[in-house]
Amino acid sequence: MNSRQEQLVSKLNAIKFKELEEYHFGPSLVLLLDYYNVKQCGYSKLWNYPTYNDAYQVRKRTGNVMFLFSTSYKGRRDLEKCFLNAANLMQNKIIVMPVRAKLCREFSVKEKALMGIWVLQMGKTSLSFKEKIFCANLLMSGKRNLKRIVELIKENKIRSVVTLADVHMIDYLATAYCNMHGIKTVTLQHGFFPLGDPFFRYSESKYFLTYGEYTKKIANRTKRGKGNFIAVGMPEYIGEKAIEKREIKKRKSFLVLLNGSSPEEHSNNCNMLKICTEFANSSNCAFGVLPHPDSREAYLKEYRKIASNWGNFVKIKADALELLDNYNFCVANATTMSLKAVHELIPVLLYCKKGCAPFYQYKLERLYFSNYLEFERSTTYLLEHNIEDILIELRDYLCGSGDIAKNYLHFYAEL
Repeated sequence: MNSRQEQLVSKLNAIKFKELEEYHFGPSLVLLLDYYNVKQCGYSKLWNYPTYNDAYQVRKRTGNVMFLFSTSYKGRRDLEKCFLNAANLMQNKIIVMPVRAKLCREFSVKEKALMGIWVLQMGKTSLSFKEKIFCANLLMSGKRNLKRIVELIKENKIRSVVTLADVHMIDYLATAYCNMHGIKTVTLQHGFFPLGDPFFRYSESKYFLTYGEYTKKIANRTKRGKGNFIAVGMPEYIGEKAIEKREIKKRKSFLVLLNGSSPEEHSNNCNMLKICTEFANSSNCAFGVLPHPDSREAYLKEYRKIASNWGNFVKIKADALELLDNYNFCVANATTMSLKAVHELIPVLLYCKKGCAPFYQYKLERLYFSNYLEFERSTTYLLEHNIEDILIELRDYLCGSGDIAKNYLHFYAEL
């Protein structure tokens, strides 16, 4: 988040929203405001989006540890797979998955009045009227959904709740409710988190399970209490044996891994693609481009225009490894696919603006770049040096070490 967003989070957190006075909604609201670019939405779309009611399906009910999948990631099969891998290791559990219900456009008189009060309560913030309407709808959606989650917590006498990302609306509300009622709370790392990322900066769970020591290290620099972050490994690889060695082919064949869809991520994607296109033009070599699952269509058009004749846009059909195996190295900013590449011992050249903290501070500083000359230097270094052994160490540092399943089960024994 930038400084303006941080200030907005603070102002929204200070508001005691009527009937939700015990909760702090700054991070949840700002994340969605950034993602949906509300200022560009028409009023019809603005009113319709948040007024979906979310139904919750109980898939397994064998105990009193609740695994709650985020409503914000419905449709993300990759994240659902990782979440269920972690959940299915626990025997004493109840798995709760969101299911999109019918569009509910009708509000009761009481709800409309309450939403009006919320809009007035946001009067002194920098939000536009559209953004206040959007936030009021999000709050009402969260209020409705929390009622159902609390019912499940009470019905099943839940003693611990595990969420995918406790900064999003329903995940946050469930976490905050449990913290107030003496119920243990846990959240999972679900992507690549750079220094200062809001997903651990604003996390309120008692325990945060990270992939490797890298995230644990930088997360503890956000002034949260030490001991809350526990490195257990990437749940995607539970039950799988990590590759022991990979020969790095000395050829200029690379895959560009695009990041998400926020304005900042879009800007980084564009800069990274321009550098790669210039390199491809000078080296006469094509490259692959893998869009992020959340990429907006308007952004994709711009990416294709920048890559022009050199970038071949690809998709993951079934297995990410099958795609990664086609390339000598990857180029990325800060995306989970870069960690998957590292896990498979595939080098990653990391686009990083000056002053940021790339994960290549760990022994491979020469593999990050912020401009064309640095990118050229990085590719030359990669093609001329043997870094296979360092990549194995890097994988343990970023993705987790040891038996991942045992790591999770060891932690679950505390729940």
